[in-house]
Amino acid sequence: MNEPSTGRKLWEIINPLVFIIAAMFIVTACITTGIMIYSRSVGESEVVMYSRVLTSTIWCDLAMYLVVILGRQKNIIYDKFKYEHKSSRWPFWKLALAASAGFLFSVLIDKLIDLTKITDIFTGYETSAYLTLAGQPVILLIITVGIIGPIAEEFIFRWMIFGRIRYYYGSKWGILFSGLMFGIYHGNMTQFIFCTIIGFAFAWLYDKSGNIWVPIVSHMAVNMFGLISFF
Repeated sequence: MNEPSTGRKLWEIINPLVFIIAAMFIVTACITTGIMIYSRSVGESEVVMYSRVLTSTIWCDLAMYLVVILGRQKNIIYDKFKYEHKSSRWPFWKLALAASAGFLFSVLIDKLIDLTKITDIFTGYETSAYLTLAGQPVILLIITVGIIGPIAEEFIFRWMIFGRIRYYYGSKWGILFSGLMFGIYHGNMTQFIFCTIIGFAFAWLYDKSGNIWVPIVSHMAVNMFGLISFF
């Protein structure tokens, strides 16, 4: 079998990121358009329509994550064999320790970012978080942000992107570039810094454990910490 070209390797690495971003834009556009059509059909004001669009963000996220999980299901299975993922089983107590480590590490990074006062310069994260989370049902936030989101993102960024980089270029490059992609994906400077560092940690955990559920459970703990902090 011929060695893939550099261009082919790079496309294999970045296409999961392209897919999740495209899914986000398409789902958001469809839901937003549907809301606008409905709002205009019943004669609602621009203010009410805009409010509906803002409160639909979490539903857009949930739909996007489900599209990612279902749309990439075959690739997730295929990657296990093509990119030589070696799976190991971890007992529940080890997964619980991983979740605790992820939680504590996220608290540490969050506090360090607070000390830098970077959120005073880049305020986009706090604004977007408030618009996304405020007034939403708690159970919806737990399902979307605390459970489905981490599963979808870990399969994209650690299982697929990190796994492919590791296969072609080694674990160190995989940790570095999958972490950077994870930070870029989140779209603002505060989250770029936080998610890049957390992304390094998740990739390292997956590489050392050989169990994708280790970073998934850690990611769930980090996101739940974010929700608790918000409320």
